[in-house]
Amino acid sequence: MFTQPGLVVLGCNIHDEMVGYVLVTESPYHATTDEAGGARFRDLPPGTYRVTVWGPLIHDGDGTVSSSITVAGDGAQSLTMRLHDALRHNPSPRPGRVDWDGY
Repeated sequence: MFTQPGLVVLGCNIHDEMVGYVLVTESPYHATTDEAGGARFRDLPPGTYRVTVWGPLIHDGDGTVSSSITVAGDGAQSLTMRLHDALRHNPSPRPGRVDWDGY
C-alpha cells in the first residue's frame, strides 16, 4: 500500500533495462490509458478540472503535460492532448539517474 503521493520507480536487479512506474495521486479521479492512448472518466460532477498526463518519456521537468476542461452536467465532454512534441526525441533505452533520483 502506498501512503504518500508521488512517483515510485521499480527496477529489476538483474535486467537494468526493465523498469516500471507507479504514480500515486491524491485525486479521486484518475485513469490509465488504453492501447490507443485514450482515457475515460465517468460520473464527474460539473466543474472545471485540470487534466495531467504523466509519462517517463515526457521531457518536461516533472514528466507531465496538463490542460483544463470544464464539465457541464448535461453530457459528455472531450479533451484531446497531443503529446508528441512533449516526448524525448532520443530516449535512453535504460533508466538514467533522473528516472531514479529526479522525483
